[in-house]
Amino acid sequence: MDTGKSMITAAVLVALPVLAGANLVPNPGFEQEKNEGWRYGGVFAGAKGFVRVTRNESAAGKQSLQFHKEGGGGAQIFARLKAPQWNNAQNATIHLSFHYKGRNGIVFVLFREAGTRKQLKDELGRNASVSYLLKETAEWMPFSRSFKVPQNLLRQSPLLDLQFQLWGQGDLYLDEVSVTVESDGKEPAPKTVSPFGYLKVYDVPSENTLPPLRGLPFQYGEKDGVLTRDGKPFFYTGNSTFGGGQYVPETIWLARLLNYSMVTLDWGLSLYPQKVGDTLEIRYADPASSVSMFRELARNGLVVEHDTGNAAFIYSPLKRFLKDFPQLGDFLTSTSHFYSYDHNTEIGRRIHFNGWKNRYRYLKGFPVMATEIYNELGYTPTHERVQKGFREFAKKKYGMLAEANKVWCMDFKSWDAVFPPHLSPDILPGEGSFGFRKQMKRKYWQMNYDWLRYTQLDLISGLTEMKKQFRTVADSPFMIDWRGHGGTDSDGYAAVDPDLLNTVSDINGLHTGYYSYDYHGQPADEISVVTSLTHNVMHFDFVASNNRKVTINPECIVGWTTTPGSNLESMKRNSFKNFAGEWKFRLEPDRSGMEKGYFKPGFDDSEWDVMTVPGCWDETARYRDKKGIGWYRTTFTVPARLKMDYEDGSRRFCLYGKGVAQKGIVWINGVKIGEPKGWETLYKYDISPYLNYGGENQITYLVDGSNYANGLRFFVFVLPEDRINETRLLEKRDYASLLWSHMMHGVSGVVIWHWDSPWRPFMAELNREIANVSEIAMPASRNRKAKVAMLMPFLYFRGLPSQLV
Repeated sequence: MDTGKSMITAAVLVALPVLAGANLVPNPGFEQEKNEGWRYGGVFAGAKGFVRVTRNESAAGKQSLQFHKEGGGGAQIFARLKAPQWNNAQNATIHLSFHYKGRNGIVFVLFREAGTRKQLKDELGRNASVSYLLKETAEWMPFSRSFKVPQNLLRQSPLLDLQFQLWGQGDLYLDEVSVTVESDGKEPAPKTVSPFGYLKVYDVPSENTLPPLRGLPFQYGEKDGVLTRDGKPFFYTGNSTFGGGQYVPETIWLARLLNYSMVTLDWGLSLYPQKVGDTLEIRYADPASSVSMFRELARNGLVVEHDTGNAAFIYSPLKRFLKDFPQLGDFLTSTSHFYSYDHNTEIGRRIHFNGWKNRYRYLKGFPVMATEIYNELGYTPTHERVQKGFREFAKKKYGMLAEANKVWCMDFKSWDAVFPPHLSPDILPGEGSFGFRKQMKRKYWQMNYDWLRYTQLDLISGLTEMKKQFRTVADSPFMIDWRGHGGTDSDGYAAVDPDLLNTVSDINGLHTGYYSYDYHGQPADEISVVTSLTHNVMHFDFVASNNRKVTINPECIVGWTTTPGSNLESMKRNSFKNFAGEWKFRLEPDRSGMEKGYFKPGFDDSEWDVMTVPGCWDETARYRDKKGIGWYRTTFTVPARLKMDYEDGSRRFCLYGKGVAQKGIVWINGVKIGEPKGWETLYKYDISPYLNYGGENQITYLVDGSNYANGLRFFVFVLPEDRINETRLLEKRDYASLLWSHMMHGVSGVVIWHWDSPWRPFMAELNREIANVSEIAMPASRNRKAKVAMLMPFLYFRGLPSQLV
């Protein structure tokens, strides 16, 4: 099957019960007005066509589902039900039947994991699925098939994903869809349980069994929007540990040597889940051992910024229990950034509360700069609670469904069918949904902004309740680390509205990096200058001018200078070819192209496709969301006169580039010269010996596209080494600019994450210098009489409209 073709998809995700006879497909004949159980995703990626209920054709009843498509792109429709337990079944058979009419149809049946909706494997390690091509027919034709459930899935309570797809052009009609299941499992006796009957969360002790902690050797505090030391304004600088309580040497001794005044301690909630019979028990490890670190930091005059927010799903200890307890999916979510437990549910808040109570029984009254509830929060929930919440939000805003459809340019048949198309991990799982969310803001931007506003409000309502609980066990400032340096309306970072966050946060945790450009003597280009200003200072200006609370930067990642646009233009002029343009391209499922000689100069690539560089092939219409091995080929010439420069050693010639996602191999004239790797990684190879001076040269890239955003992402140059404007490690002058830019724009402290090396001996001098002026400079930076003009709302800098409601 040619997976490069465009398609329109209808999907039903149904649960597998243990008794035969009942049809699991909601509204199988498409006769119900509400279409209850179906979710409509809509046409996307520029498709011309539709998927809709029609009265023009039907196999039975009055209506059927019609697919019609011209050109590329696609659309989708699906439903989702929870899976019950298999109840010890030894065998199970699925019976599928329906009527259809038309051409280019195909039906898939895939097994997915209940909690994550990832596709499951069969006993041989293959994707557990079946598919059938539908024979073209001008008349209604019945279709039926039966197949066994793989034995290894009988203990997993999987979901059954039933998909109908239209490939190519034309029409396809579907009616009377049926899915039934036969199994030899026994139906369990009904029983009444509490909402968390399967889950037992143990309380934690309240008593402090350790000696009292001694405080800092100075009076720490805050006044008039700035942090203080012994009552005077003071700018705090610091570094971070590795996290999870794994401290490193610079946590104390190097921090003190470099005159740092604060340290971030990353220590999560310390929960410990364990399956006991039919129950999942959650206990909490005693964090007494970590308290000694707080004591030592205070003894050395270092204030702690306490990060408890490392709750990324990938690190959640609960995720491995989803197969046995699919009910965890009611509050355990995998689609947000550093966020796992739905804080708008009782159990989600209880998990956090127990973690705070466990820690602050030892720390209450101890001077902590802030407790970071969430780290680098990106809020993109997708589970059932938020779907229902969004419908209620839309009902309240629009009143009538017709009005909502008009604004959204959609055609939902009922409020129960309302569903934002980008929440479709079943059709576009994992990295596919990342690409589809990007389409969402272009194709369905009206609905996307409503969804964004709903998540902003939903986030704050839960945080308000969390703070009330936090205050019963802790007295440190309540803080959310939110990203100010990036993000768009297609990700969850924009769901953190700083104005709303101000109503619950005691301290602003504005997480942003720092751009430091080195122009190498070239005139500064406008884009780099504007980027430097907006990225490095305007985020802080907005916060400082809109509230009077203290602002810190809890994570400022630095290491190397950024290549400005002027330097890129200079290298482009000096490159032997402008490689930004069309390359020959081929996408294959494996690396067999190496055996076929794709990298050899004489290989005939005349039948290959073309791909624009720089860019990502899986974000193009033809190859959208496609993984595989991407091959890129192009040619260039090198003047013959330069051979003398190479031979006498006066010049070297290099391949210089940035960004091969996810990793790759590069050949020059059939000779392998390197294996670049990483989205934003720079690479440089001396290719002087392999060039054909005075003739044509051939360059080939193999790119392993195993994730998303795959391809040659930024730039490729072939040029003399002395014409390369390379990045460099940040120097004293760069760090001075970083510290002063923070302080003079209303920030009271910054935690520097050195991604190269934390050994920066000049930081001791810089920290002393800034401490000497902070008493005067910091109050001036928060002086309301010296306001910074903000001519547009903060979200405008993230590409969002000024009005969301």
